[in-house]
Amino acid sequence: MQRAALEQRVARLGRAVARAASEHQSEARQAALEALARFADELAAHFAAEEAGASSTRRAEHARLRGDLAEIDGRARAAGDWPESWRAVAAAFARFARALEAHESGEADA
Repeated sequence: MQRAALEQRVARLGRAVARAASEHQSEARQAALEALARFADELAAHFAAEEAGASSTRRAEHARLRGDLAEIDGRARAAGDWPESWRAVAAAFARFARALEAHESGEADA
C-alpha cells in the first residue's frame, strides 16, 4: 500500500469513527466497526510486505501498531451505542493515526 493510499485510508477511517461517536444512528457505528476490521487486514498486509528486509525494531513497531489497532477494535466492539464510549474510541484512534504517521514518516526517512 502506498503511503498516500495509507494516509487516505486512515483519514477515512478516522471520519467513520468520529461519525460513530457523534451520530445517534447505530448504522454509523456498524460502518465504523466494519471499516476498522477491513483496515486491520489491510494494515497487516502492508506491514507483511515490508517485513522481509525490516529490522527487528521495525517488526516490533509493526506488532505494536497492529496490537494498538486490535485494542481499538475491541474497545469499539464493546462501546455499543453509547456515544461517550465511541468518543473514547475516536480519541484512541486519533492517537493511533498519529503513531502510524510517525512510523511511516520514519520509514520514509530511513
